[in-house]
Amino acid sequence: GKRLLKAVASGQSGALARRETTQRLEDLARAELSRLKAARKLDPFKVETVVRFLVGTFIGFMDWWMREENEHLPAEQVDHAFRSLVLPGVANVLELELELPKAL
Repeated sequence: GKRLLKAVASGQSGALARRETTQRLEDLARAELSRLKAARKLDPFKVETVVRFLVGTFIGFMDWWMREENEHLPAEQVDHAFRSLVLPGVANVLELELELPKAL
């Protein structure tokens, strides 16, 4: 009855919210990558690959951080860990000179 309908509706709205969040994050990542390029055209396939990787990894990382056992971790530490893990790959694939964070 109503309970099932509510569960389906909330599931759909949750999926929609997640899709919208993912799309916004992808737009932000694209904007940031185009800001980083050194006045040269970046390969569209490589950019899209990096965008999808960054956003998927970011969402997974946030899910992990939000777990009860990890909620004590400070935002700065989590941000540093994320950047330490992803920036070398981004720099390599897009052939960008990026200042890489110190290792974890």
